[in-house]
Amino acid sequence: MARWTIVLNVSNNTAGSTSGSGRMVTPIDSICLKSPFGSFLSCSVNGECITENTMHKVNCTWSIVKAGIPFLPEWNQARFFLTHDLWLLSRVHGESIRKVDLTTPEPSQTPTQDLSSLTLVEQESALMEDLLYVMMGLQGQYIRWFPLSKEAETLSPSCITLLTPSVSTNPYAATVSGSFRLHPQGVEQNPNNRTTTVNTRSNSTAVDGSLCELLSKLLPVCRSYRVVRVYIERHESFDYGEVCQALCAAMRQLCREYLVLVTQLEHQHRKGPGGLTLQKLWFYLQPALKTLGFLERIAQEAANRIGGDLLGVIYGVMNDSTDAHAKALGNHLLQRASVPFVSMLDAWIYQGVIEDPYQEFLVKEDSEIVLAMDKSDFSDTYWESRFTFRPNQVPVFLSAVADKVLTTGKYLSVFRACGRPISNPLVTQESDQVNPADSQWYTTKVEKAYSWASSHLLSLLMTEENLVARLCSLKNYFFLACGDFFVHLLDIAEDELTKTVQQITKSKLESLLEMALRTSTANVDPYKDDLTCELYPYTLIEQLFAIHSGQPLPTAAPAGTNSVLNSFLNIATPGTVSTSLPPSAHLKGLEAFTLSYTVTWPLSLVVSRRNLTKYQLLFRHLFFAKYVERQLSSTWLLHQSTKELRVHAAFAGSYCLRHRMLHLCKNLVYYMVVEVLEPNFHTMKSALNNATNIDEIISAHSNFLDMCLKECLLTDQELLKILTKITTTCLLFAQHVDRFTKSVKVDDAYMQAWDNYHAPEVGGIHRNELQRRQTRIEVESEHIGRVAQEKNYLRMIEKFSGNFDKHLKDFLERLKDQSKSRYDSHLTNLCTRLDYNSFYTDGLLKQQPQPNQQGVDSRPPTAPRGSAQR
Repeated sequence: MARWTIVLNVSNNTAGSTSGSGRMVTPIDSICLKSPFGSFLSCSVNGECITENTMHKVNCTWSIVKAGIPFLPEWNQARFFLTHDLWLLSRVHGESIRKVDLTTPEPSQTPTQDLSSLTLVEQESALMEDLLYVMMGLQGQYIRWFPLSKEAETLSPSCITLLTPSVSTNPYAATVSGSFRLHPQGVEQNPNNRTTTVNTRSNSTAVDGSLCELLSKLLPVCRSYRVVRVYIERHESFDYGEVCQALCAAMRQLCREYLVLVTQLEHQHRKGPGGLTLQKLWFYLQPALKTLGFLERIAQEAANRIGGDLLGVIYGVMNDSTDAHAKALGNHLLQRASVPFVSMLDAWIYQGVIEDPYQEFLVKEDSEIVLAMDKSDFSDTYWESRFTFRPNQVPVFLSAVADKVLTTGKYLSVFRACGRPISNPLVTQESDQVNPADSQWYTTKVEKAYSWASSHLLSLLMTEENLVARLCSLKNYFFLACGDFFVHLLDIAEDELTKTVQQITKSKLESLLEMALRTSTANVDPYKDDLTCELYPYTLIEQLFAIHSGQPLPTAAPAGTNSVLNSFLNIATPGTVSTSLPPSAHLKGLEAFTLSYTVTWPLSLVVSRRNLTKYQLLFRHLFFAKYVERQLSSTWLLHQSTKELRVHAAFAGSYCLRHRMLHLCKNLVYYMVVEVLEPNFHTMKSALNNATNIDEIISAHSNFLDMCLKECLLTDQELLKILTKITTTCLLFAQHVDRFTKSVKVDDAYMQAWDNYHAPEVGGIHRNELQRRQTRIEVESEHIGRVAQEKNYLRMIEKFSGNFDKHLKDFLERLKDQSKSRYDSHLTNLCTRLDYNSFYTDGLLKQQPQPNQQGVDSRPPTAPRGSAQR
C-alpha cells in the first residue's frame, strides 16, 4: 500500500491558488495525488490507474466529490457562482480570494459624472438608477459592494452606517462580510465598530444630506438581498441535503417576488422625472425590508446547517421574532422546508425505513451491523446499535418525543426483519395539511404511530411467539425447575461428565441430554428441541473473574462467546480471546458443562446473547451446587450402610462434618431456587403481563437476570471466591469418603478367604447366612475401626473439618459485613439461613474441637464376637 499526498493542481485552479501548507482543500479544487516516490497518479484512456512524472496533465487531475451525492459535471465546479454580482468572489475559500484593488473601479464602472457637479434632482435620479441595479445584487456606478478584507480595511471612516458581520474563517461568512457603499473616495470605515459610512464632504463625491439619509435606509435592503442570494447559490447544492434545498427553493420564490417589485419600480422610474423618488422608493420597499431582513437573519444563522438542525434554527428565529409578519414568514419557510423532513419522518414512523440519502434525518442506521438470522448466532447489538440518534439533527420541536421517534421506527424494523408486511392505517388517516410550527402536531403524530407500533410488536412477541412460555421453558432447564430432568441427566451422564473435557465426546453428551429430555417430564415441553449443551474451556470462576476484571479469558471460548464477554455487564475486554488454545488437561466436564438455547428472531430481542450468557452463569453456579449436594447425599448413603457396624464412635467426626456440609449445600440451593429465582421470576412475569411496549419487556427481563446474578452472589468476587472454596472442600470430602468406604469394604472374596483361614478356630465353615452375616459385621467393624484410628485418617478428617470451618466462618463474616454496609436484605436472609439460631457464631466457630474430641471415641474399638471368643 502507498500513502498518497494531496497536492493542489495550480494550473487548473483559479489564479492565486497555492499549494502551501494550511490551505484547506474544498470540493471545487482540482488536486493531484503524489506518491512517496514523487510520481503522480494518473488515469489512462482505458480506465487503468498509472503514474506520471508530471502533474501538468489532464489525466493527472482529480476532483474531490462528497460521497453519496449525485455526480455533477465539471463545469458546475469550475463556475461555482453563476450570478454576475458574485464574479469578484467566485473563489472565496481560504487563500484563493482574488486579489483586486477594490478602491479602483473598472473602466465600465467608473462614474461618468461627478455627483458634486449635479443638481439635487439629478443626484437623486443618478442614485435611483444605481439603486435599481444594486437592489438586484449588481454593481452600480456610484454604489458598489466592498467586502471586508485587508484592502477594504485601508479605507477611511464613514457616515452612512451599515452593520458589517465579523470576519470568520467560514467561506460563507467571507462571502457576505461587507457592505454596499458609494465610491471609495467618499467612504471611510470605522475600525472600532466595523461600520461603514459615506463621507458627504468628500473631495470627489458630495451627496446632499437628505439623499444621504435616505440612502442609508435603502442600502440595507440591497445588502439583505445579496446575503440571501449568496446563501441560496451556496446551499442549494446536493451537499446540504433536501431540507436545505427546500428552504432555498422557498427563499428563491420570495426573491423572485422581490425582483418583480424591482421591475415595477424600474417601470415607475422610466416614466420620467417625478415618476419615482427615493422617498417613494423607501415607502414601496417597506414590506420587502421586513421580508429580506428576516431572510437575511435566517441565512446568517442557518449557514452550513442541514436537516433537523436547520429546521431548529428556523423554528428558533421564528419564535424569537415578535412581529406578526416575521412569524408568518417564518411559518411559511418552516412549512416549505419541513416537507422532505416530514416525508422522511413518515417513512420512519410508519414503515420503519430510513430514506435519508444526505444524512440529515435525526435517526441514522449503521449499515455495518447486520442482523444475524442464523440460529446459532444472535446478539442484542442489533437493537442497541443498529439505529441511533444524530444529536445535532434533532429539531427543537421534536426534542420532547425524539425517543419515541427512534423506538417507533425500531419497532417497525422488527416486522421488516421478520419479512412481515406493514399495513399501517395511520398513513391514510394523516391529513395533508402539515403544520410543523406547532410542536403539538408533531407530538400527536408521533404518539399515534408509537402506540400502533408498540401494541402490534407486543402482540407479536407475547401472543404469536409465546414469550412467557419460552421464558418458562428456560426456567425449567437453566434454573433446574424440572427436577427429574436434572436427576435423570446426572444418572445417565455422570460417568461422561466426570471425565476431562478432552476425553468427552460432545455428540454422545448431546444424545444423553436428549434422552434425559425424552424420558422426563420435560418431554411435554414444546420447546425442548431448542435445548442444547456446550463445553466451555474454562471454569465458572475463571469466566466471572475475567468479566469482572475486564481481562481476556485464559483459553478459547465457543463461537460467539468473545463478543458476549465483551458486552456482558457493559465491561469491555481489552484483549482478545484466543481461539486456538485447547482446554486445560485437568478441566472436568462437570466444571465445563453448560446448557445452551436456540433463540430465533424476534425473540432474540429479549433473550439476547448477553442475557443467555447470564442464564448460563446462573445454571453453572446452580448446577455445581446441586452436584455437590448430590455427592454429599451419596456420602450419607454410604454412611447409612455402616449403621449395622459397630463404628459409630469411630465415624462420629465424619458423620458430623458430612451433616454440616449437607446442611450448608441444601440451604444454599434452597436459598437460590426458592428465595431468589422463583420470587424474581414471578415478579418479572407480572411485569411482562403489564408491559405496554417492548422496551419495558427488555428492561424487565434484564433487571430480572441482573437481580438473580446479584442475589446469587455472582457479582461479588470475594463472596464467590470463598463460596467456591467451601463447595470445593465439600466435593473433595465426598470423593474422599467414597474412596475410603470402597477401600475398607469387605467383599465376598475377602469373607471367603477369612472363613478358610479361621475355619479351624471357629469350628468349620459357617453353614447358614445368619452366621456368615454376623461374621462379616464383626470383621468389617474390626477392620474399619482399626483404619479409623490411624493418624492419616484422623489428620484427613481434621484437615477437612478445619478448612470447612475456616472458610465458612470467613463466608459468614463477609456476609454480615456486606449486609451491614450495603443494606442488602438477600445477604441477611442467606446468613440467617446458614447460621440458623447462631449455631456457628455462638457455638462451633468459637470453640473448634478437634475431630477426636467431637466424634472419634478414644476407647479402643469393640472387637468382633469371634475375636472375643479367641
